[in-house]
Amino acid sequence: MKSHQEVQGLLINKIKSTLPGNISLADELADLLHVSSDSAYRRIRGETALTIDEIITICGHFQISFDALASSQSGFVNFSYHEVNTFTDFIRYLTDIKDEMVRISRAPDKQIIYAAVDMPIFHYFNFPEYLYFKMFYWLRSVSTDPDFMVKKYRVADVNQEVISLCMQLADLYAMIPSTEIWSDSILNSILKQIIYYWQSGVFYSKEEAISLINAVRKTLEKVQRESEMNMKILANGQTNNFARNYQLYHSDIEIGNNFILVNIGEIKVLYNSFHTFNKMYTTNPGFCTLTENWMNNLIKQANLISGVAEKHRFQFFQKMYCQLDALVVVIEKGF
Repeated sequence: MKSHQEVQGLLINKIKSTLPGNISLADELADLLHVSSDSAYRRIRGETALTIDEIITICGHFQISFDALASSQSGFVNFSYHEVNTFTDFIRYLTDIKDEMVRISRAPDKQIIYAAVDMPIFHYFNFPEYLYFKMFYWLRSVSTDPDFMVKKYRVADVNQEVISLCMQLADLYAMIPSTEIWSDSILNSILKQIIYYWQSGVFYSKEEAISLINAVRKTLEKVQRESEMNMKILANGQTNNFARNYQLYHSDIEIGNNFILVNIGEIKVLYNSFHTFNKMYTTNPGFCTLTENWMNNLIKQANLISGVAEKHRFQFFQKMYCQLDALVVVIEKGF
């Protein structure tokens, strides 16, 4: 085990790396810990030891793994876990993501790397009916929320609070440099869910099912435009001069699960989004670096289709549009 002075120094340095230059570390800690500026400075200099409660508060706020800082052991990783079982859980889930994205966007040095088995959730935010369907499917068929077991899917039920959060999240993601890795199976999940609900009579009408498919198509069209420009687009359609802040790779290797690595200064946070909305995350440096190396190897074997490879990019998206066209035909025929 490291000494408490060494651990406290490592903790303070990690916090420093996440803060913009115009924000005072002392002021940030003073507000967070409800202490005076002098007390905050003494903690920064190591003259006053942080209490257990203060460490818990700091690590929770900045998403830092204290066990990884304090221990020299390898082979042990602690994950935090969040689950979604009700609509209230889902709103809290979106709010938590918003708070995390605000913190990431404030950092002077930041990056998101997303190895995706499903279309990255950040793209749903631009089309709330798409996100609402994923939430509806989750609450009705997976967590079996009684409030959703008796409902049919229709766009008119999209909650206004969800729409507002989605627009905020879409713009936050647009401001953060990101690299995404997609495979050919990126639409498999949503296609299976739509056809299952169609055949089970869960859609309010045929028009609702086709409207959802169109939302998926619009999502793909937006991603295609972003990949052409190497630049993300805000919810209002503007780019806001996000020069080359988006890279998209096409991988022939199946990825297997959704892994999201966030670099915030010296802090790395790894999210494993499983079962769509449930997630667990860790800031364990060793495990995050191991996963980052795996992602980099995946990228080396993948094809960059943003900004370059016009023919490859066109064919990649065209294949997905054809999958959606085929699904519309099935629904139009009524079986």
